[in-house]
Amino acid sequence: MIERDYLMRMVQQLAAVITRVFNLKKQEKYDEARETIREAYGELFGLNRTLLEALNAESLAQLIRDQEKLKAIARLFQEEASLYLLQGDETLAKSKHRRAFELYLEASSSNGSRDPEIMEAIRALAAQIDLGDLTERYAVILKKMGL
Repeated sequence: MIERDYLMRMVQQLAAVITRVFNLKKQEKYDEARETIREAYGELFGLNRTLLEALNAESLAQLIRDQEKLKAIARLFQEEASLYLLQGDETLAKSKHRRAFELYLEASSSNGSRDPEIMEAIRALAAQIDLGDLTERYAVILKKMGL
């Protein structure tokens, strides 16, 4: 019960962050939107941005060990990618898309469920990255998923 309440609160907070970022993007306040995302990593998950960048997706998934949290973190990386695209930085956007993609794959394999939200995100992100550059781990996960 407590875990469920925590997850519901996290989802609500994430929705508020996404809404704020969306509004800042409309106002072309990209730096402020990115800062909102950076702050959300700490506020929602207690994670330092440096730690997030230092760990690979598999290690981060082992640290987090919760599918909903992994989905939320992946969603924030997607938002960052969209900000970089709006600013014309395709290299950083691609990097953030890939990180989100890998985190969604980790979330999907964490309990073997076929969460529709995760599947939709994986399909959308697959078009944004070079699937030929995936590590063997992620190629295997994709194959098991039938993608």
